[in-house]
Amino acid sequence: MFSWLVILLITVLGIMASATDINEGKIKNKHLIAVALFFSAIVGVKIIIDVISGRYLFSWFVFTFANLVLALVFGFLLWQLGFWTAGDAKLYSVFSMMIASLFARPQSLIDFPFISLIIFSFAPFFIYFAAKVVFSIRLKNIISSGKDSLSLKSISLPALSMFVILWPLELLKNDSRYAFLIMVVLIGATITIEKTMGRASAYILSALAIARLVFDRKVYSWNYIAIFVMLVFVFIIVRKLLFYQGYYAFTKDIRIKSLRRKMILAEEIREIKGRYVKEKVSALNIFSGKTIKTGDHKDTRKGKSQDYSIKDISMIIRLYKQKKLDFDSIRIYDTLPFAPFMFAGAILVLILNHI
Repeated sequence: MFSWLVILLITVLGIMASATDINEGKIKNKHLIAVALFFSAIVGVKIIIDVISGRYLFSWFVFTFANLVLALVFGFLLWQLGFWTAGDAKLYSVFSMMIASLFARPQSLIDFPFISLIIFSFAPFFIYFAAKVVFSIRLKNIISSGKDSLSLKSISLPALSMFVILWPLELLKNDSRYAFLIMVVLIGATITIEKTMGRASAYILSALAIARLVFDRKVYSWNYIAIFVMLVFVFIIVRKLLFYQGYYAFTKDIRIKSLRRKMILAEEIREIKGRYVKEKVSALNIFSGKTIKTGDHKDTRKGKSQDYSIKDISMIIRLYKQKKLDFDSIRIYDTLPFAPFMFAGAILVLILNHI
């Protein structure tokens, strides 16, 4: 009875959160609080019944509560990094808590719902993301990005990051269920290090790479070298094809006169020596709408170059009305609601664990 009530709560919350995220672009706190309170009441009743019948297991309560705490920490971290919204983080925590109450004691890290939920939430998204990118690829974009992909700088730092990150991740290789987790962490961590650490990353990663060369002798085998080179090649392909080409799949041209304040610009307007030009904005997370800065744009309005960014939509519209722009359209981002993917991930976790 308890299991069916929890599954019903997960289903109801998933439907409500998906509907509001799709229609309104947000996950309502009142839905999360209502379901969390209802779940707490059910857990309270279960504990009372189990204590009376002598079947109460304290480890079950600890496991459920621990998943909630770990999900809150992990969800908050992903929110701070800009991978999703605060609403997504809270929904993830509630889902993790409820799913954990249906699990037996975990045998490994992958058995913790806060981990398996992340894996199975991003799995359907990556399928959708890849399909949309593949069907929107333009040959000229592949050619232009391909030239940059073959430069020494674009290959060396990702390769160095992967070499270091793989060291702790390889401790999980004995469990095949970690394959997707390793892939996601490897790609995400490599890109995050490159974007957030800047020039310092090269020195830090070099020191860690030297440490691995000293203490990890298996990296000297030809088999390991061949696999690592293949991983770097696959990473570059995935990064360019899915992430950078994804810019065109998840953006659209819109007339400047049709711009609205809540829209997220995929291009910025820069004034260079009195002339306004459009440039692509830094990489953006399509769930949260946050930009991931790829570098600092120095404001030199008081200098000679007059090179600075104009991102304020009202200012862009004003420049357009003043006929100071040589173009009448600009690209904006289409952000995706993540709640439906997380709901699908929760259902997959339940099905695959035969709950």
